[in-house]
Amino acid sequence: ALFIAGGYNFCRAAPFLEEIGYSAAEHMFFGEEVVMSLRLWTYGFDIFTPQKEVVHHLWSRDYRPAYIAPSSARAHINAQLRAFFREEATDPALAAAFALGSSRTVAEFWSAAGLVERPSFQPADV
Repeated sequence: ALFIAGGYNFCRAAPFLEEIGYSAAEHMFFGEEVVMSLRLWTYGFDIFTPQKEVVHHLWSRDYRPAYIAPSSARAHINAQLRAFFREEATDPALAAAFALGSSRTVAEFWSAAGLVERPSFQPADV
C-alpha cells in the first residue's frame, strides 16, 4: 500500500527528518496521511504495509472525544490542503511545509496507487 497511517508508521528517523521533516499543518488531522504519503513517495521513500497486523492502534472514539481543530483553524487548514492537492501553493511557508521531492512525481504516485486521476479534495470537519 502506498498510504501511511498516522497512528502506525515507523522509519529510520535520521533520513526522514533530514530529508523531509515533519512539518504538516498545525491542527491537521484529516489529510495528514495523504500529504505525508505523497511527500515520502516524491522523495524516493518506499512505503510498505505488513500483510498481518503486528501492532494494534486503538482508534475507537467510544471512550474519548474526537479531535476537532479549533474553528479558527479549519478554513486555513482546508485552504492549505486544497492548494497542496492542486499543486499550487503560493504561500512560501505553505510551500516549505508541504515540499515535495523530485525523485518521483505525484502523477506516478496516483498511478502506482491504482488511481487514474488525482482525487479532488473534499473538506472534512477537520
